[in-house]
Amino acid sequence: MVEEITKEMNLTGARDEHLPYPMDGPNLSKMDNSTEDNKAECDKFPYRRVVGQLMYGMVHTMVCIMYALNVLSRYCNSPGPRHIAHLLHLLKYVKYAKQDRLKFHTYEGPTDLASMTEQLQLRFQCDADLGGNLDNDHSQTSYLGYLGGDLICWCSTDQGSVSTSTAESEIKAANHVLKSEVIPCRGIMNGMGWKQKPTVIEEDNSACVAASKVTHLTRNLRHLSLGESYFKEKVADGTCVLEKIESRFNNSDLGTKRIGLPLFISLTSQLVDRSIRKNLAKPKSK
Repeated sequence: MVEEITKEMNLTGARDEHLPYPMDGPNLSKMDNSTEDNKAECDKFPYRRVVGQLMYGMVHTMVCIMYALNVLSRYCNSPGPRHIAHLLHLLKYVKYAKQDRLKFHTYEGPTDLASMTEQLQLRFQCDADLGGNLDNDHSQTSYLGYLGGDLICWCSTDQGSVSTSTAESEIKAANHVLKSEVIPCRGIMNGMGWKQKPTVIEEDNSACVAASKVTHLTRNLRHLSLGESYFKEKVADGTCVLEKIESRFNNSDLGTKRIGLPLFISLTSQLVDRSIRKNLAKPKSK
């Protein structure tokens, strides 16, 4: 798939990019949409089809491009030159990272029921930015799900309403992962006989973690809707527990915003096996 797209876009010999997005300039927005002057030229570019093809790869293996692709997918109806430039940048990264594979660990321990139940416990990481969407000031939610330490699901998506603080956007992120993944996945695992303990949701926001430990909406969180207190109920009944994690270890940060190369490499190295790419890059011995 990658070879076909890059060949079609005449990027076969293009310089590789080591990040899925450019770091210069503001975030993309509708202000970058096509205008009367460049609409004819932009309409020639197969923007929607390329985004769809990359979406297929992202959903199956390419967790590293989930943020860039989610942002680019917002502008399929009227992409402008800057949207196209960012998409071409993403294609150069995909070409560079096409040999990367998700990491899966070998389990060498005992296979009795108790040991396997302990091994097959769900764990999630979630994160959010604050007002990163320049079109509507919505924040970005991201989460990663693990089973036995191996990555099984990931998501980066725009929140449905404006958040007025980082704590609020993080609480919305916790609610989102709880409703979208934690509850369904727990039901599947319990139904298969792998009894789940309270599912750990790792968060790097201290206010969000602290809010989960009180059953009522505190004075500074009274402006939130009742629906946002859902995660408090689930913590109270033992469905999940929020734990604090340092931001530099929170891999879901990959899906909330553009991050620099050192942090990007640090986070992705925990999820992605680059050994094939590195071996191919080595010069062949004579």
